Amino acid sequence: MIKVMFPRILFFSLLAVLNTQVLAGTFAYVTNQGADNVSVVDVEQDKIIATIPVGHRPAGIAVSEINKRAYVTNPESKNISILDTEKNKLVKNIPVGAGPVGIAVNPDGSEVYIADWYEHAVFILDAASQKLTGNIPVGNSPSGIAVSPDGKSMYVSNRDDNNVMHVDIPTRKVKASIPVGKAPFGITVSDSGNQVYVANVQSGDISITADNPLVEPLYIEKIVKRYSETQFDFCEIKGLPLGC
Repeated sequence: MIKVMFPRILFFSLLAVLNTQVLAGTFAYVTNQGADNVSVVDVEQDKIIATIPVGHRPAGIAVSEINKRAYVTNPESKNISILDTEKNKLVKNIPVGAGPVGIAVNPDGSEVYIADWYEHAVFILDAASQKLTGNIPVGNSPSGIAVSPDGKSMYVSNRDDNNVMHVDIPTRKVKASIPVGKAPFGITVSDSGNQVYVANVQSGDISITADNPLVEPLYIEKIVKRYSETQFDFCEIKGLPLGC
């Protein structure tokens, strides 16, 4: 067992495993799969200020500060929940596909993108009308999804294809398919939009892509070494893939 100092917020933002925790302003939104709800955490006071009921087995979550909304995937109830982040209450549940998992919102607040595990597609929700407007076929078992800062590119990790697809949002076309590690799941884009980080849960590593070519995978040992000096909280790695 390796014990390292690891910042929780950095860990989730880097690996984005299902986006189970996201930050917006001074609040964090955490999906609780066993309780079918979302916890709203005031990170400055370090306490839960609200608990919002959602669908069954909530997984992914994305927050739009522009829309004052949080969007939650509920795979087992086959829907997404829309939350009002000002009033901390449920707005509505919307049926989506057969197994919505990953979710992301365009930075301009216009659209929400939902990766469906069983439909092998990304569904598109118009944020204003709260209606589905179409879908984009991707690979097998899409799980993670992330959008570039300029809102023009979408990256989808296809778990059973061991790749990431780069989708051009304006045209709804797949531009590239990038091989990564085994069973890619969580995914996030750098603030610059130049790099994509992918958590591969079976090969136990992180792939970094720059445009289309694959850059050297970052293995757990390197991640431990890089962040071992950070003094925030403890995380125990027990040999499991990304096992914090």
